[in-house]
Amino acid sequence: MTTKNVPELSEVQKTELSELFGECVNLDKRERRYYNHDIGALPRLSRK
Repeated sequence: MTTKNVPELSEVQKTELSELFGECVNLDKRERRYYNHDIGALPRLSRK
């Protein structure tokens, strides 16, 4: 399984995700590839 189809996150996106979810966020490209089908809209409570 390749990660070439996984888009890169900008530094701003990485920072915002880290601020929202702390240690629970995983920015590893391989992990994002494995679980990209398992995403949805963020609930209102977690949005800025």
